[in-house]
Amino acid sequence: MKKKISIISPCLNEIATIEKCISNVTELFSNLKSYDYEHIIVDNGSTDGCREIIEKLALADKNIKVIFNTRTFDFFKSLFNTIKYATGDAVVLNYTSDLEDPIEVIEKFIQEWEKGNKIVYGKRITRKDQSFIKKKIRNLYYFFTQKILRVTFQKDVNEFMLIDKQVHAELIKIDDHFPYIRGLVNYLGFQSIAVEYEPHKREYGVSKFSILSHTPHVLNAFISFSNLPRLLIFLGFFISISSITYSIYIILAVTIFNIQLVQGLTTILVSIFFLVGFIIFSLGILGEYLITIHNQVRQKPMVVEEKKINL
Repeated sequence: MKKKISIISPCLNEIATIEKCISNVTELFSNLKSYDYEHIIVDNGSTDGCREIIEKLALADKNIKVIFNTRTFDFFKSLFNTIKYATGDAVVLNYTSDLEDPIEVIEKFIQEWEKGNKIVYGKRITRKDQSFIKKKIRNLYYFFTQKILRVTFQKDVNEFMLIDKQVHAELIKIDDHFPYIRGLVNYLGFQSIAVEYEPHKREYGVSKFSILSHTPHVLNAFISFSNLPRLLIFLGFFISISSITYSIYIILAVTIFNIQLVQGLTTILVSIFFLVGFIIFSLGILGEYLITIHNQVRQKPMVVEEKKINL
Protein backbone atom coordinates (compact mmCIF):
# COMPACT_ATOMS: atom_id res chain seq x y z
CA MET A 1 0.00 0.00 0.00
CA LYS A 2 1.27 3.46 -0.88
CA LYS A 3 2.12 5.89 1.87
CA LYS A 4 0.06 9.05 1.91
CA ILE A 5 1.39 12.59 2.30
CA SER A 6 -0.85 15.47 3.38
CA ILE A 7 0.10 18.96 2.21
CA ILE A 8 -1.53 21.95 3.92
CA SER A 9 -1.53 25.31 2.13
CA PRO A 10 -2.89 28.44 3.84
CA CYS A 11 -4.21 31.10 1.48
CA LEU A 12 -5.22 34.71 1.93
CA ASN A 13 -5.69 36.91 -1.14
CA GLU A 14 -3.14 35.08 -3.31
CA ILE A 15 -5.07 35.09 -6.58
CA ALA A 16 -1.87 35.55 -8.61
CA THR A 17 -0.20 32.41 -7.23
CA ILE A 18 -2.84 29.98 -5.97
CA GLU A 19 -3.14 28.07 -9.25
CA LYS A 20 0.65 27.69 -9.43
CA CYS A 21 0.72 26.51 -5.81
CA ILE A 22 -1.81 23.77 -6.58
CA SER A 23 -0.12 22.75 -9.84
CA ASN A 24 3.26 22.55 -8.05
CA VAL A 25 1.90 19.95 -5.64
CA THR A 26 0.18 18.04 -8.44
CA GLU A 27 3.38 17.92 -10.51
CA LEU A 28 5.47 16.90 -7.50
CA PHE A 29 3.37 13.82 -6.82
CA SER A 30 3.07 12.95 -10.48
CA ASN A 31 6.82 12.35 -10.20
CA LEU A 32 6.61 10.71 -6.77
CA LYS A 33 4.42 7.89 -8.01
CA SER A 34 5.10 5.72 -4.98
CA TYR A 35 3.06 8.08 -2.76
CA ASP A 36 -0.57 9.04 -2.54
CA TYR A 37 -1.34 12.60 -1.47
CA GLU A 38 -3.95 15.08 -0.45
CA HIS A 39 -3.61 18.84 -0.80
CA ILE A 40 -5.63 20.65 1.85
CA ILE A 41 -6.10 24.34 1.15
CA VAL A 42 -7.51 26.62 3.84
CA ASP A 43 -8.74 29.96 2.55
CA ASN A 44 -8.69 32.39 5.45
CA GLY A 45 -11.20 34.93 4.20
CA SER A 46 -9.87 35.93 0.77
CA THR A 47 -11.71 38.71 -1.03
CA ASP A 48 -9.77 38.85 -4.31
CA GLY A 49 -11.43 35.96 -6.18
CA CYS A 50 -9.23 33.16 -4.81
CA ARG A 51 -12.21 31.17 -3.62
CA GLU A 52 -13.75 30.75 -7.04
CA ILE A 53 -10.45 29.45 -8.47
CA ILE A 54 -9.86 27.07 -5.57
CA GLU A 55 -13.40 25.68 -5.69
CA LYS A 56 -13.23 25.09 -9.44
CA LEU A 57 -9.94 23.19 -9.15
CA ALA A 58 -11.14 21.15 -6.16
CA LEU A 59 -14.31 20.03 -7.95
CA ALA A 60 -12.14 18.72 -10.79
CA ASP A 61 -9.61 16.90 -8.56
CA LYS A 62 -10.56 14.89 -5.46
CA ASN A 63 -6.99 15.14 -4.15
CA ILE A 64 -7.59 18.85 -3.57
CA LYS A 65 -9.51 19.42 -0.35
CA VAL A 66 -10.69 22.82 0.76
CA ILE A 67 -11.79 24.69 3.85
CA PHE A 68 -13.30 28.17 3.48
CA ASN A 69 -13.28 30.17 6.71
CA THR A 70 -16.04 32.73 7.24
CA ARG A 71 -13.51 35.56 7.71
CA THR A 72 -9.82 36.15 8.32
CA PHE A 73 -8.84 34.47 11.58
CA ASP A 74 -5.41 34.38 13.20
CA PHE A 75 -2.93 32.47 11.03
CA PHE A 76 -1.93 30.00 13.74
CA LYS A 77 -5.53 29.26 14.69
CA SER A 78 -6.53 28.70 11.08
CA LEU A 79 -3.54 26.43 10.41
CA PHE A 80 -3.98 24.42 13.61
CA ASN A 81 -7.66 23.88 12.86
CA THR A 82 -6.76 22.60 9.38
CA ILE A 83 -4.09 20.22 10.69
CA LYS A 84 -6.86 18.20 12.35
CA TYR A 85 -8.23 17.22 8.93
CA ALA A 86 -4.99 15.68 7.64
CA THR A 87 -5.09 11.90 7.11
CA GLY A 88 -1.63 11.19 5.71
CA ASP A 89 1.21 9.07 7.06
CA ALA A 90 3.12 12.35 7.11
CA VAL A 91 1.85 15.93 7.07
CA VAL A 92 3.54 19.01 5.57
CA LEU A 93 2.12 21.74 7.74
CA ASN A 94 2.63 24.97 5.85
CA TYR A 95 3.41 24.99 2.14
CA THR A 96 2.20 28.55 1.67
CA SER A 97 0.49 29.72 -1.48
CA ASP A 98 2.78 32.73 -1.90
CA LEU A 99 5.42 30.35 -3.42
CA GLU A 100 8.29 31.66 -1.29
CA ASP A 101 9.11 28.10 -0.22
CA PRO A 102 10.34 25.90 -3.11
CA ILE A 103 8.23 22.82 -3.79
CA GLU A 104 11.42 20.75 -4.14
CA VAL A 105 12.00 21.07 -0.39
CA ILE A 106 8.99 18.83 0.27
CA GLU A 107 10.72 15.97 -1.55
CA LYS A 108 13.75 16.47 0.73
CA PHE A 109 11.40 16.43 3.72
CA ILE A 110 10.04 13.07 2.59
CA GLN A 111 13.54 11.66 2.11
CA GLU A 112 14.55 12.61 5.64
CA TRP A 113 11.27 11.27 7.01
CA GLU A 114 11.91 7.92 5.32
CA LYS A 115 15.23 7.76 7.22
CA GLY A 116 13.30 7.67 10.48
CA ASN A 117 13.03 11.34 11.45
CA LYS A 118 9.63 12.12 12.92
CA ILE A 119 9.93 15.89 12.40
CA VAL A 120 11.68 17.57 9.48
CA TYR A 121 12.00 21.34 9.71
CA GLY A 122 12.58 23.75 6.86
CA LYS A 123 15.39 26.15 7.75
CA ARG A 124 15.83 29.25 5.61
CA ILE A 125 19.44 30.06 4.73
CA THR A 126 18.60 33.68 3.92
CA ARG A 127 15.51 35.83 4.12
CA LYS A 128 14.88 37.95 1.05
CA ASP A 129 11.94 39.79 2.62
CA GLN A 130 13.68 41.31 5.61
CA SER A 131 15.03 44.81 6.07
CA PHE A 132 17.88 45.71 8.41
CA ILE A 133 15.41 46.50 11.20
CA LYS A 134 13.50 43.22 10.72
CA LYS A 135 16.78 41.29 10.81
CA LYS A 136 17.83 42.87 14.11
CA ILE A 137 14.42 42.31 15.68
CA ARG A 138 14.41 38.65 14.60
CA ASN A 139 17.93 38.15 16.00
CA LEU A 140 16.83 39.72 19.29
CA TYR A 141 13.77 37.47 19.40
CA TYR A 142 15.78 34.29 18.86
CA PHE A 143 18.33 35.42 21.47
CA PHE A 144 15.64 35.77 24.13
CA THR A 145 13.87 32.55 23.15
CA GLN A 146 17.10 30.64 23.64
CA LYS A 147 17.62 32.22 27.07
CA ILE A 148 14.08 32.20 28.48
CA LEU A 149 11.87 29.58 26.83
CA ARG A 150 11.70 26.06 28.21
CA VAL A 151 11.22 24.80 24.64
CA THR A 152 13.60 26.22 22.05
CA PHE A 153 13.71 25.95 18.28
CA GLN A 154 16.27 26.72 15.65
CA LYS A 155 16.74 30.15 14.17
CA ASP A 156 14.94 30.86 10.86
CA VAL A 157 12.58 27.90 11.31
CA ASN A 158 8.86 28.47 10.92
CA GLU A 159 5.82 26.24 10.40
CA PHE A 160 7.04 24.90 7.03
CA MET A 161 7.83 21.38 8.21
CA LEU A 162 6.89 17.72 7.86
CA ILE A 163 5.62 15.72 10.81
CA ASP A 164 5.03 11.98 11.06
CA LYS A 165 1.51 10.69 11.74
CA GLN A 166 2.60 9.80 15.28
CA VAL A 167 3.56 13.42 15.93
CA HIS A 168 0.36 14.54 14.23
CA ALA A 169 -1.73 12.33 16.51
CA GLU A 170 -0.16 13.84 19.61
CA LEU A 171 -0.30 17.40 18.26
CA ILE A 172 -4.04 17.41 17.62
CA LYS A 173 -4.71 16.18 21.16
CA ILE A 174 -3.50 19.52 22.50
CA ASP A 175 -6.30 21.85 23.54
CA ASP A 176 -4.78 25.29 23.03
CA HIS A 177 -6.96 28.22 21.99
CA PHE A 178 -3.94 30.19 20.71
CA PRO A 179 -1.46 27.54 19.52
CA TYR A 180 2.17 28.45 18.86
CA ILE A 181 2.67 25.56 16.50
CA ARG A 182 6.45 25.34 16.11
CA GLY A 183 6.75 25.45 19.91
CA LEU A 184 4.14 22.73 20.37
CA VAL A 185 5.82 20.46 17.81
CA ASN A 186 9.18 20.94 19.50
CA TYR A 187 7.61 20.36 22.92
CA LEU A 188 6.52 16.86 21.86
CA GLY A 189 10.19 15.90 21.70
CA PHE A 190 10.30 13.50 18.75
CA GLN A 191 13.45 12.93 16.70
CA SER A 192 13.94 15.85 14.34
CA ILE A 193 16.26 17.22 11.67
CA ALA A 194 16.46 20.48 9.73
CA VAL A 195 16.64 20.81 5.95
CA GLU A 196 18.28 24.04 4.81
CA TYR A 197 16.97 25.76 1.71
CA GLU A 198 17.08 29.05 -0.16
CA PRO A 199 13.61 30.66 -0.26
CA HIS A 200 12.27 32.30 -3.39
CA LYS A 201 11.67 36.01 -3.55
CA ARG A 202 7.99 36.90 -3.49
CA GLU A 203 7.00 37.93 -7.01
CA TYR A 204 3.33 38.75 -6.53
CA GLY A 205 1.38 40.43 -3.79
CA VAL A 206 2.67 41.54 -0.40
CA SER A 207 3.43 39.74 2.82
CA LYS A 208 0.52 39.49 5.24
CA PHE A 209 2.92 39.75 8.20
CA SER A 210 4.37 43.05 9.39
CA ILE A 211 6.54 43.59 12.45
CA LEU A 212 3.50 44.68 14.46
CA SER A 213 1.40 41.70 13.32
CA HIS A 214 4.07 39.38 14.75
CA THR A 215 3.81 40.95 18.21
CA PRO A 216 0.89 38.80 19.50
CA HIS A 217 2.69 35.64 18.33
CA VAL A 218 5.95 36.67 20.03
CA LEU A 219 4.08 37.33 23.28
CA ASN A 220 2.24 34.02 22.88
CA ALA A 221 5.55 32.17 22.52
CA PHE A 222 6.82 33.55 25.81
CA ILE A 223 3.51 33.04 27.61
CA SER A 224 3.15 29.46 26.37
CA PHE A 225 6.69 28.26 26.96
CA SER A 226 8.22 30.34 29.73
CA ASN A 227 7.66 31.09 33.41
CA LEU A 228 7.81 34.90 33.27
CA PRO A 229 5.93 35.43 36.58
CA ARG A 230 8.65 33.39 38.32
CA LEU A 231 11.27 35.68 36.81
CA LEU A 232 9.35 38.63 38.23
CA ILE A 233 9.51 37.03 41.69
CA PHE A 234 13.31 36.83 41.48
CA LEU A 235 13.55 40.37 40.12
CA GLY A 236 11.26 41.66 42.87
CA PHE A 237 13.37 39.82 45.46
CA PHE A 238 16.52 41.43 44.05
CA ILE A 239 14.93 44.90 44.23
CA SER A 240 13.79 44.28 47.81
CA ILE A 241 17.26 43.17 48.90
CA SER A 242 18.80 46.20 47.17
CA SER A 243 16.35 48.54 48.91
CA ILE A 244 17.03 46.99 52.33
CA THR A 245 20.78 47.20 51.77
CA TYR A 246 20.51 50.85 50.75
CA SER A 247 18.38 51.62 53.81
CA ILE A 248 20.96 50.00 56.13
CA TYR A 249 23.67 52.06 54.44
CA ILE A 250 21.75 55.29 55.08
CA ILE A 251 21.11 54.41 58.75
CA LEU A 252 24.76 53.54 59.37
CA ALA A 253 25.99 56.59 57.52
CA VAL A 254 23.86 58.96 59.62
CA THR A 255 24.02 57.31 63.09
CA ILE A 256 27.52 55.88 63.26
CA PHE A 257 29.75 57.58 60.73
CA ASN A 258 28.09 61.01 60.97
CA ILE A 259 28.07 61.37 57.20
CA GLN A 260 25.96 64.28 56.05
CA LEU A 261 23.91 63.05 53.13
CA VAL A 262 23.17 65.49 50.34
CA GLN A 263 19.60 66.69 50.53
CA GLY A 264 17.57 66.35 47.35
CA LEU A 265 14.93 64.54 45.43
CA THR A 266 17.13 62.72 42.92
CA THR A 267 17.39 59.42 44.77
CA ILE A 268 13.70 59.46 45.68
CA LEU A 269 12.55 60.24 42.17
CA VAL A 270 14.79 57.63 40.57
CA SER A 271 13.59 55.01 43.03
CA ILE A 272 9.93 55.89 42.48
CA PHE A 273 10.19 55.84 38.68
CA PHE A 274 12.08 52.54 38.76
CA LEU A 275 9.62 50.84 41.09
CA VAL A 276 6.53 52.19 39.29
CA GLY A 277 7.96 51.07 35.96
CA PHE A 278 8.64 47.63 37.37
CA ILE A 279 5.12 47.36 38.80
CA ILE A 280 3.47 48.42 35.53
CA PHE A 281 5.67 46.01 33.56
CA SER A 282 4.76 43.19 35.96
CA LEU A 283 1.06 43.97 35.74
CA GLY A 284 1.34 43.95 31.94
CA ILE A 285 2.82 40.44 31.95
CA LEU A 286 0.20 39.18 34.40
CA GLY A 287 -2.47 40.82 32.23
CA GLU A 288 -1.28 38.85 29.20
CA TYR A 289 -1.59 35.61 31.19
CA LEU A 290 -5.10 36.60 32.30
CA ILE A 291 -6.10 37.33 28.69
CA THR A 292 -4.78 33.91 27.65
CA ILE A 293 -6.67 32.16 30.45
CA HIS A 294 -9.82 34.16 29.69
CA ASN A 295 -9.77 33.19 26.01
CA GLN A 296 -9.06 29.54 26.82
CA VAL A 297 -11.83 29.04 29.37
CA ARG A 298 -14.53 30.71 27.25
CA GLN A 299 -14.04 28.00 24.60
CA LYS A 300 -15.08 30.05 21.59
CA PRO A 301 -14.51 28.32 18.23
CA MET A 302 -10.90 28.58 17.12
CA VAL A 303 -12.17 29.44 13.64
CA VAL A 304 -15.56 29.26 11.95
CA GLU A 305 -15.74 27.26 8.73
CA GLU A 306 -18.16 28.38 6.06
CA LYS A 307 -17.72 25.56 3.53
CA LYS A 308 -15.70 22.39 2.94
CA ILE A 309 -15.01 20.57 -0.30
CA ASN A 310 -13.84 16.91 -0.61
CA LEU A 311 -13.57 16.63 3.16
